[in-house]
Amino acid sequence: MFTASSSAIGFQFEKLVADIFCIYGFYTTLTQLSHDNEYDILATKDDTQYLIEVKYSRKNYVPTSSLYDAACRLKAILDMQETSSVAILVVGTKLKTNVRMRIESIGNIIVLDIGNLLFLVQDNEPLKSEMLSILDFSVNDLLPEKPNVQLFDLQEKPTSQPVRQGDLLKEWCGIKKVDTTFSRIWDII
Repeated sequence: MFTASSSAIGFQFEKLVADIFCIYGFYTTLTQLSHDNEYDILATKDDTQYLIEVKYSRKNYVPTSSLYDAACRLKAILDMQETSSVAILVVGTKLKTNVRMRIESIGNIIVLDIGNLLFLVQDNEPLKSEMLSILDFSVNDLLPEKPNVQLFDLQEKPTSQPVRQGDLLKEWCGIKKVDTTFSRIWDII
């Protein structure tokens, strides 16, 4: 039986997070696959840049030290930025309130966990199904939880299909069919 590697599933989860941001009007770009220890997704909306770090584990647990390290790294990147940016840490598990508060106290870091993601995709069956298929644990005991930030315009219905940078370029160029190598290059761009 084939099982995907943790890094492949982690990358799939990053793409899913980018798609969730896309349906809420963000323009997203996945950063290089080299895991350069910076951030995974660059999103823009209304002239603001969002640096998104995604933490995922096949288990229903991401080590707290890993989350703090990622938050401190995001804070350091923000401090070096010349432009105004917002840092977001997305965690593929449910966080305890005290852990969330400690991460947010590091400084201007928005934290979204699996409950927040479930809330954001609850009306989008394709993304909801994709998220549930990636997770190796049950979310039956988790309730969707509205993010406590005004980051997503929840008054409007999100668009049904996410559009990433490569997809827009393919559409603009009139490309209908591409081979898999070409498609992967577009996804990296």
